Amino acid sequence: MIRRNGLVTICVLVCLTITLSIVLSLAKSTLRDRREVAVRLQLEQTQMLLDAGIRHAAVSLSESADYEGETWAIEDAIPGYFAAHVVIKRKADDIELIARLSNSSHDTIASLENREVGLVTQRSYRWER
Repeated sequence: MIRRNGLVTICVLVCLTITLSIVLSLAKSTLRDRREVAVRLQLEQTQMLLDAGIRHAAVSLSESADYEGETWAIEDAIPGYFAAHVVIKRKADDIELIARLSNSSHDTIASLENREVGLVTQRSYRWER
């Protein structure tokens, strides 16, 4: 009888180990998928920010021939993101736009230039007039 109880205990432990490894694998997969969705969303938000900058630059250039560009600092305007900015630079006939978005509360507009904390996405666009 003692041998049978020991064998049952070993079988139960093996089943628990297998079940635990399956559950941990599913949890890891779920967390990875959740992060991937967050990255995709942030990239889409960054692209929309860049598109808004392109439209703004086009309107500003059509209104004023001596438009040199500007920097937008966006804080608390996009829920869930702490720091965002769009930089529009004009060099001769080239227009360069850079949109950056950060989900980290440690980032500020100034620190986005120097270091990346959390997830920082950037999109850029350049065209000639």
